[in-house]
Amino acid sequence: MRIKSKIPKGARRVFKGVLWDVYHWRQRMFDGSYETFEGVRHRPSAKVIATAGDRILVARQKQPNTGYYYTLLGGMMEDGEPALSAAKRELLEEAGMESDDWEYFYTLSLEPDPKGEHYSHVFIARNCVRVAEPRIDRGEKLKVMALTMGQFGRFIKDREHARKQIGTLKTMKELREKLRLGR
Repeated sequence: MRIKSKIPKGARRVFKGVLWDVYHWRQRMFDGSYETFEGVRHRPSAKVIATAGDRILVARQKQPNTGYYYTLLGGMMEDGEPALSAAKRELLEEAGMESDDWEYFYTLSLEPDPKGEHYSHVFIARNCVRVAEPRIDRGEKLKVMALTMGQFGRFIKDREHARKQIGTLKTMKELREKLRLGR
């Protein structure tokens, strides 16, 4: 999960926000002159493609400044928190579930700007079981939905945000095999 930073090593953080940090660095231009460049780094997140039985779990979520949207379970990583630990914590908080069958899937860049960083580490959690009541953040309304493979395929096709989160898949067959689900 090692990611090459888009922000140079010697860059200076000029603003530390809750989610975004802003960096400046001196950049040599093609004509030999120098300019100050700026880049942003978003706190990384961990996402979970979770299964329970033959269903895939997704969230219908709303935050104070958004309408409802659909997403994989997951959220922001705490400072210094390993990605897998964050994924396990988020699954427990949002769904009240745990799994003993985890697999790293891939890391996705959610920031298209060449001077910005926003990464999401995606994991598969198979055979999730309910162990507690969900503990939803005060700034979230969240409902977990259990979809069949066919419903999940339509879910991805119809929602750009979800498609971005699992965009490395070529086919639903590939995902079915990865999740070890039937039809």
